[in-house]
Amino acid sequence: MNAWAWGWYIGVYVAVFICLWAIVRIWLTLGWKTGAANLLIFAAFAFIFWMVESFANIHAPFYSYPPLGAYLQVFPDLIPHFPWSALGVTASDLAMTHPCAQTPSSYLSATIPLSAAVICFCLMWTARLLLDQFWTQPFRPAIAPFMVGLVALLLDLYLDPVLSNAHDCVASTVGGGFSFPLVHGGLDYWRWFADPSLGDTWWFEIPIFNFAVWFSAPVLLVSLVVLFTWLVSPTSAQDFFLRSAVALGAGIVVFTSPGAQMPTAQIAAVMAAILLAVYIILGDWKTYRRNNPWRWELVLPMLFYFLYPLLALLFAPGIPLTVGLLVASLIFSFVGIVFVLAPYRAWP
Repeated sequence: MNAWAWGWYIGVYVAVFICLWAIVRIWLTLGWKTGAANLLIFAAFAFIFWMVESFANIHAPFYSYPPLGAYLQVFPDLIPHFPWSALGVTASDLAMTHPCAQTPSSYLSATIPLSAAVICFCLMWTARLLLDQFWTQPFRPAIAPFMVGLVALLLDLYLDPVLSNAHDCVASTVGGGFSFPLVHGGLDYWRWFADPSLGDTWWFEIPIFNFAVWFSAPVLLVSLVVLFTWLVSPTSAQDFFLRSAVALGAGIVVFTSPGAQMPTAQIAAVMAAILLAVYIILGDWKTYRRNNPWRWELVLPMLFYFLYPLLALLFAPGIPLTVGLLVASLIFSFVGIVFVLAPYRAWP
């Protein structure tokens, strides 16, 4: 393992332990029932992200991990995928015929679902602090999923191009078949394989459905948490249906986005989701609570995820420092850090 791999590996597990401490603090301040519920939520996030990752590995196998021997030298925490195939899940029609489809892998680093769980949990609680005075009122908690989904998407827009390699799928001029030339190099923690039919020309050669899922999966999970809070303290039937609709819409995107629509339609859907989230979030920005007591255990994990890919882009060897990716990384990391710090300072 090189220094950057060690930094990612150690940083992720430190972030997990800090999140667990955040749950202990919630337990001590809000009672054991709330603490136990949040422990279950965090565990459920990690488990569901593992299931979603494993589902995509079969249903939309347009990515893979380095060969097992090489990957073990980078990450010693490899775990098997969730056994979806035993439950009858098969590759989509697109995956069975597409030249970019890869043989499903049998393993992944535990840092991947754990990272998604940490990001989703910390962003959910950041939104919870901002919406503190509205959390038990009708309709207002439904803003939280959009906050989490938008910020998670902004993070992945530069995290994925830095941490992964992207390969194009082109017909070989020698002997037929297809070759997979590297078109964008990163830290090679995972590898994407795409062509224009998957929307790879939109954002650093990565399939567009990846970003649709990075928005909709956090929206779905936080919507389920928000829906659960309604079940505990119900307000109105309209509020229940609103929260249910958000969760249902996000769930549909998570499980149908790979290849379900043409790339142009997927791009339009992602852009529409971003604009809707920005409108919903900024519409009531002045009403959010921004003088909460300092919660370093929610801030530090997110600072790691926002800063690690930016620092890797600037200083890790072998990553091309393109102007577009640098500008995007600077803007998105700034926006993400502002959001993470927003509950603790009264911004204008």
